[in-house]
Amino acid sequence: MIGTSVVAAVVLLLLGVTVPMIANLRAQKLSTLCASNLRAVHGALGSYASSNGGALPLSSAAAGIGGFLSARAPQPERVTRLDAPDAAATAARRMRPGVPQAPSQLVIEYRRPGMVIRIVQGVPSWAESNHSAHLASLVDAGYCGGDHLRCPACSAGRPCFAYRVPVRGGRFMLDTPSRTVVVADANPVLEDHRSGHHAGRAINSRNHRGEGQNLLFCDGAVEWWTTPLLREGPGGLTDNIWLPQDELGRERTQFRSWPGHAADNFVAQ
Repeated sequence: MIGTSVVAAVVLLLLGVTVPMIANLRAQKLSTLCASNLRAVHGALGSYASSNGGALPLSSAAAGIGGFLSARAPQPERVTRLDAPDAAATAARRMRPGVPQAPSQLVIEYRRPGMVIRIVQGVPSWAESNHSAHLASLVDAGYCGGDHLRCPACSAGRPCFAYRVPVRGGRFMLDTPSRTVVVADANPVLEDHRSGHHAGRAINSRNHRGEGQNLLFCDGAVEWWTTPLLREGPGGLTDNIWLPQDELGRERTQFRSWPGHAADNFVAQ
């Protein structure tokens, strides 16, 4: 009887040690795969930029419908303008690709096997947009595969990577400035904003159980950060990648406007 109890206790002890170890090893493997996907995304962004005058994918926000339906861009199944064209929209269509403007609300829809990609621009808040859908241009142009745009550790059925939001009115380039984040794990603050919950402003992405996030910088470096607060922001200020900044480097708690300067690390999905 005593021997059976001892064996049972040993088995429980081994399980208590082994199960967390296996879970940690799996989490590390998924993080490594996530980082590998981000490196592939950087290579795809470099190829896209080389073919588009240095600009990154942002054409639907840059030049309205006309700029999005370029020879390289895929043809959407549906384009819906939710407000009447105005002078600002007309002027924006004349601007070259890569200059982010959102003069009117557009809903651009693509159908892919097993999913529908919707890009919404011109909405009052980034929380209402599907900003990371711009990365789908990399797949359509053959620069990378669809699986490269997903974090293997994230929950199914929601965007897995967040994409950099550039300063409004400036060219959206890959190499300027080089140490800004261009793609990262999903922004949890935006997710909370969409669901009506507010867990905090400095929380980690939920892609990796809240333990941290992989960040892809414009210079191609992929780094694991256990905080969303970067201490290499403009002027040495702490920069929260989940929130946009104004011209003075102050973090905005609302998602209603573009970043105030080119070096701001703000990513949205």
